[in-house]
Amino acid sequence: MPKPSRRVLGLFSVIAAFSVLLRFDAGEVVQGVVLTGVYTLLLWGMWKHKNGELSEN
Repeated sequence: MPKPSRRVLGLFSVIAAFSVLLRFDAGEVVQGVVLTGVYTLLLWGMWKHKNGELSEN
């Protein structure tokens, strides 16, 4: 796997900071995890598409 870019690492550090600031209600944690997963998949897809590696077939 390629090493993650600084932009991705920065995004994860921002998400981690916000998750620390959030009160740990179960609903907020679940929502945060789901949103983090969705944004990660979107960013990964855009990064792969930008590098022309999206077609795996």
